[in-house]
Amino acid sequence: MSEEKKPANKGFLESAIGFLHRNEPQFIRDDDEKKFLRVEGLRADLVAKKEALKNASDADKNAIQSQIEDIRDTLRLYSLSHWNDTDAERLRHKNVLARSRVLAKDYERQTLARQNDISALLPVKAEFEKKEKALLSAHKTALKKARSTKDGEAVKAENKAYLDKLAAIEKDYADAASKAAPEARKHLLALETDRDASRLARVSYKKNLVDEDVILSVRHMKQFFDMGGGYKTKAVHDVSFDIKRNECFGLVGESGCGKTTTGRCIIKLYDITSGAVYYEGYRISGGVRFNEKEIKWSRIHTKEKIKALREKERVEIASIPLKSTDIVRRLDDLNAAEKAEIEERADPNDVDRDDLILSIRNDYARQRAELESLKTTASMAESKQASNIRSYYENEIKTLCAKERIHVQEQREEIKHIKYDNKHANKLMLPDGLPEDANMAKVQRQPNHRLVNEIQMIFQDPVDSLDPRMTVNDIIQEGLRIQGKHNVAENERKVADILNKVGLIPEYASRYPHEFSGGQRQRIGIARSIVMNPKFLICDEPISALDVSIRAQILNLLNDVKDEMGVSILFIAHDLSVVKYFCDRIAVMYYGNLVELATSDELFKHPLHPYTKSLLSAIPKPDPASEKNRVRIVYKPSEVHDYSHEKPSFQEILPGHFVLANAPEMAKYRQEIVVLDEKAKAKEK
Repeated sequence: MSEEKKPANKGFLESAIGFLHRNEPQFIRDDDEKKFLRVEGLRADLVAKKEALKNASDADKNAIQSQIEDIRDTLRLYSLSHWNDTDAERLRHKNVLARSRVLAKDYERQTLARQNDISALLPVKAEFEKKEKALLSAHKTALKKARSTKDGEAVKAENKAYLDKLAAIEKDYADAASKAAPEARKHLLALETDRDASRLARVSYKKNLVDEDVILSVRHMKQFFDMGGGYKTKAVHDVSFDIKRNECFGLVGESGCGKTTTGRCIIKLYDITSGAVYYEGYRISGGVRFNEKEIKWSRIHTKEKIKALREKERVEIASIPLKSTDIVRRLDDLNAAEKAEIEERADPNDVDRDDLILSIRNDYARQRAELESLKTTASMAESKQASNIRSYYENEIKTLCAKERIHVQEQREEIKHIKYDNKHANKLMLPDGLPEDANMAKVQRQPNHRLVNEIQMIFQDPVDSLDPRMTVNDIIQEGLRIQGKHNVAENERKVADILNKVGLIPEYASRYPHEFSGGQRQRIGIARSIVMNPKFLICDEPISALDVSIRAQILNLLNDVKDEMGVSILFIAHDLSVVKYFCDRIAVMYYGNLVELATSDELFKHPLHPYTKSLLSAIPKPDPASEKNRVRIVYKPSEVHDYSHEKPSFQEILPGHFVLANAPEMAKYRQEIVVLDEKAKAKEK
C-alpha cells in the first residue's frame, strides 16, 4: 500500500479533528466527527481483514470472508443513512475529511520531530523530581518537629525556608533544561497541550451555548431511583433550563419536589438517568436511558411494520385475478361435456361407432390442448405477478431493517460517546486564559485546573455536610489538597483569607464543627466552597435552617461573593419572597417537573400556574391587617387540570416566561395576563 493511500492513524485523526473543532468550529459538526471516525475505523478494519485473508488457513477463510462482508454492509449502510444529503453537504463532508487528514499528517510529523528534543530533557527532569521529593520529605520531618514544640514562629520559618529552597531548585532545573535542550521544554508543553486538545475535542461541545454566554445548560434531565421490584421513583422528570454567566437562578418548590436532586445531578453526585448537563459548552454529564429506549422501541416498531407488510403482501397476492382457476373449471366442464356427448351420440348398433367416438375425442382433445396452453400462460403470469409483489415487499422489509440497523448503530455510538463524556469530564483541563499560541496554553494554566472543579455546592444541612472529626482548617483545605495544592503555608494563608471573607476569624481554623452555631457552620460550608475559586455555585437551601437575622447575614454574604468573584449561582429554596430578593430568574418545580419559569419581576407580576399562585399565597406579610385576611390557596392538581385529552408541555407564553400547560390552559392564561395588567394599571391610577 502506498504512503498516500495509507489511512491516517486514528489517534492522530482524532487530534486533527480536535484542532478543527477549536480553530475552525464553523467547519465541522459533532455528527461529522462521529461519521468520519467511524468510517475511517471501518476502512482500516477492512484493510486488516483483507491482509489476514491472504495468510489465513482454509478453515478460517470463510469466517474472515464473512467478517469482510459485514464490514462492507456497514459501510453501505452509512452511505444509505446520508441519501438525503444535498450536493453542498456531501462536498462539505468531503472537505472536512480531507482537511482532517492533512492536519493528522502534520500533527504526526511534528510529534516525531519533537521526540528527539524531549528525550534530552528527560534525565534532567528526573533529577529535578528526585531533588524535589527529597526536599519535601525533609520539610515534612522538620515541620512535624516544629509543630510538636507548639512554636508558631518556628513553623512559619520552616515553611518560608522550604519555599525558598524549592524556588532555588526550580531555577536550577530551568537553567539545566535550557542548556540540555533549548526547545525541549516548549515542545513538552506543546505535546501535553495537544493531548488535552484531543481529549477536549472528543467530549461533546456546543459552541452556541458559549456564544450565548450560557455557563450551565440542563437538557431534558431525568433522574430515576430504582426502588426494587421493577418500581422506579421519578425524582426529576424532563427538566430543562439555562443559566447565564454571572446570573443568580432560583429554583423553588415544596419538600420532595426534586430541587436538591437536580443540584446533586449537576455537580455529578448522581449519575443521571437521561438527558445532559453542559458546563462551559462541554457535556459533563449524560444519561443513556433515552438511547436505550430508542434501540428497544425501534426494534419493536420495525417488527410491527414488517408484520403489517407481510399482511399486505398476503392480501395483495390473494387478490390477484386467477385466470388459471377459470381455465381449470372450463377443463372440468369440457371433460364432462365430452363424456355426455359420447354417451348421447354413440349407438352400440352403429357400425361406424368407433370412428365417431374417435372423432369426438379428437375434437375435445384439441380444445383441451388449447385450454392447457392458456392455463400454462396464465399460471406463469400469475406467478410472475406474485413474485413481483413478494420482491417489492422483500425490498421494503430490507430497507426497514437497514434503517433499523443504522438507527441502532447511531444510538450505540451515542451511548458510547455519552459514557466517554461521563468518564472524561472530570479529566478536562482548561487554560485560565488561552493565548494566541495555543501550544503554549499550558504555561498560563493553574496546576490541576479541571473543568468540573469550577462547580461547587453549599449543602442544605451544615451539620451533616461537615466531618465532625476534622478541624475547620482541614475541612477547608481538603479540596485544595485534592487539586494537588500541597504547599502548607500557601494553603493556610488561603484558609485565613477565606475565613475573614465569610465573617469568621482565622483563629477558628483549629476548632471542630460542634463548637460553632448553625449560622457559623453554614459560613464554614460557604468558605469550603468558595476557597476553590468556583465559577458556578449551587446553594442548596443555605438559609432554611437558620433564624431570620442569620438568614440576612448569609444572603448578604452570598451577594458579596457573587459581586466580588463573578460567580453564577443556582439558589435552591422554599421561600419565594427570599428568592425574589436574591435571584434574577425563578423556576418553580413540582413533583420533578418545572411548571413555570420567568424573571423575578415577571413571575410576581403574572403568576399563571396554580402551584405558583399557591406558593405566593403562602408568603407571610409583616402587616396584621392584610395577614388576617390572607387566603391560603391549596393546589389540587386533579381539580384544576384536565389532561385526559391533551398532555401539557413547557411553552413560552411571554418573552422569557414559560409555563407547563396544554392549549386550553394557554388560552386561559393569556386572558389572565390581560386581567392582571388591567388591575395593575387601575392601581397606578
